[in-house]
Amino acid sequence: MDSTTNNWVTPVATHADSLVNFSSSYLFTLYSFAHPVQRGSWCNSDDPNYFSTFKQTTLTVYPGFNLSDYNQNMDVYLIFKGINSMVHVYSNGNLFPYNYAPLGLPCTVVAIGVKDNNLWASFTPVSILSNQSVTISVAQTNINDFKKALVALDN
Repeated sequence: MDSTTNNWVTPVATHADSLVNFSSSYLFTLYSFAHPVQRGSWCNSDDPNYFSTFKQTTLTVYPGFNLSDYNQNMDVYLIFKGINSMVHVYSNGNLFPYNYAPLGLPCTVVAIGVKDNNLWASFTPVSILSNQSVTISVAQTNINDFKKALVALDN
């Protein structure tokens, strides 16, 4: 609320908001994440049963950069190879823990954020090990290159 006029102030979406929202939406759309799992699915990161057929461990993603440079606006996803599945991993302070990671399964850690009105991203392949920590770095990119990198994960 604006205290000088007692009117509600409507927030205005910024270019940075649009880039992150577009990139996240594209990621979901590209992989057609929907039920049933056999056609591809996304998983809430707090669902302990999604990978229940696998031995589970904790995978923690550490940004090798200062999250405050990105206004705490960094999204991290795990895109799994061979099962067309994805998990959105939420931040817990300055790290991104996933407590139900399927041990031994290969995936790509995809991070996207916006800094100085530019898109920054990383694609880090990992095979999940017991209580694994992964440090990621991001590089400036554009929407088209981000899309190409996502499509390449299908190969």
